[in-house]
Amino acid sequence: MKKNFFILACFLLFSCETMTCPPESQSKINSAQSMYNSFGTFLARDVSNERAAQMFGCHYKDGDDVYLYKTLWNKKYILVRDGVAISYVEEK
Repeated sequence: MKKNFFILACFLLFSCETMTCPPESQSKINSAQSMYNSFGTFLARDVSNERAAQMFGCHYKDGDDVYLYKTLWNKKYILVRDGVAISYVEEK
């Protein structure tokens, strides 16, 4: 019984490890691209790789750029890969 449980636990652990990141909705991607193309959007140089990975989770990969889009009310960080916006998050 213990051996079966151990095998099942290992199987679940390794199968979850290979799960892919769920894709962003098309409307969120379109909003991110629109903000990225807007006047006044600039590269956020103060965002480290660790902070970007924390903000964007599994969508962030090494080499991605983070841009900042400011509004009167808040800041929005845009994840950009190869010149294409992938996602965005609002600063809380």
